[in-house]
This record gives sequence, structure tokens and C-alpha cells, in this order.
Amino acid sequence: MILSVPYQAIEIGNINLGDFQYDSKGRNIIPITYNDNSINMNDMSILTPPLKIVDYDPHSCRLRLDISSESVEQFVVKLMSMQEYIISTIYVCKMPCIEFGLTRDVIENMFQSLIHGNTLSVYLFPSTIVKTMNNCEKTIGNMKAGSIIRFIIRISGVSYLLPQKKLRLQHSIPSIWLVN
Repeated sequence: MILSVPYQAIEIGNINLGDFQYDSKGRNIIPITYNDNSINMNDMSILTPPLKIVDYDPHSCRLRLDISSESVEQFVVKLMSMQEYIISTIYVCKMPCIEFGLTRDVIENMFQSLIHGNTLSVYLFPSTIVKTMNNCEKTIGNMKAGSIIRFIIRISGVSYLLPQKKLRLQHSIPSIWLVN
């Protein structure tokens, strides 16, 4: 079982950005932790609401999910607020891995959001296991558009991609459940 926080309980003020470092793959990364009165996490693992699959591209490993429903509005607001907080913190703290003198707008344009219009994009391999209600397993590559899933998104940090000069949330999807 993976320790995660339901999206409803996430408090943006409990998100902390660490000092710039290189991860095990040699990428520039700013680690993210989540700490509140009852839990200290070395990353931020969030349990999502049920989301509808728009499509999955096995070549890019991108899973697109519909976030246009009113039932997921609070989740979208939390993700957008988290991304805004991260951008503002990078700007205010003048993270050493980022060029000095950049405006907040430039940093915001460098940030590759997980949200594009009415879709949330996450990245995972086609062989990623999806657990079904009857205790069976499927792979995400075999899921059909319109299926409803719920998952844990683990955000470990913000990577600074060179030479593209892009900022991206480093995330993984350790658990997925088919809801319908």
C-alpha cells in the first residue's frame, strides 16, 4: 500500500521545495516534499478522483484524462494552485539551477503544465497495471477511451530540462484502479 493524501485534504502551504540537486539519472531536480501535522512525505502522493480516459498514446506514453466535469473541479483547482505555488516559489527563491534575472512570466512559460484545457496529461508505460473491481488486472495500454479510473500520482520534484530550458513536474503513477 502506498501512503497518499486524498486530493480534498491537500493544503498548498504544506508543499515544500527542497534545494536543487541531481537525481539518480543525472537530471537537475528540485525535490518536493509534503509535511503537515500528521504526516511527512519525501514526495507528494495524491489520490485522484475518478477520471475519464480520453486517450492513451503508447508511443509518447501519454495518458490524457477528461477534467471538464464539475465533479473534478476541486481536484483541478488544487493542481492549478499547486503549480502556481511551485512557479512562485521558484521565482521568489531564485532557485540556483534556474537562470538569475528571469521574470515570473518567463518562469511560468518555462513550466510544462500537466493540465491543457480540459485534459490532464500524465505519463506511464503501456505495461502499467490497472487493477479492476473483480481483482483482475489489465494494462493501461489496453484501456479504452471512456473508461473511468482512479490513481495515485506521486510528484517527486520539478526537473529543469536543458537545453530546452523547460520546467516539468517529475511524476509517476504507482497505482491505478478501474472504477467502471
